[in-house]
Amino acid sequence: MIIVPPKNRAADFAKPGSRCQEPVGLIDLYPTVTQFCRVEPPEGLDGRSLVPLLQDPGISTGRAVVTTFDPGNVTLRTDHWRYIRYADGSEELYDHRTDPNEWHNLSTDPIHAAQIKKFRRLVP
Repeated sequence: MIIVPPKNRAADFAKPGSRCQEPVGLIDLYPTVTQFCRVEPPEGLDGRSLVPLLQDPGISTGRAVVTTFDPGNVTLRTDHWRYIRYADGSEELYDHRTDPNEWHNLSTDPIHAAQIKKFRRLVP
């Protein structure tokens, strides 16, 4: 995702070309726009404003961003992991620090059982 702040507010944000590695989703755009416009968003939004990340791309949010696709399929993305659970119950787990292309599914490796268990609890 690429976001360019208004020129008249550019000094409030990180320098052009800065990159942030934190996971975000389209659900974060509405809270971001409301903050840019200085409008109070309604309570209970699932998304978060991206303004803090635009100001300091190096901060860590600790988020697990949820994406659903097709009925019963869900993926969780953190700064480190991608976990996928399909409608049929099958799972995939990728370590983005060592496998950014997601070539090696780690879901059956006993070393990662605790991580899989944690992600299973986070799946809505």
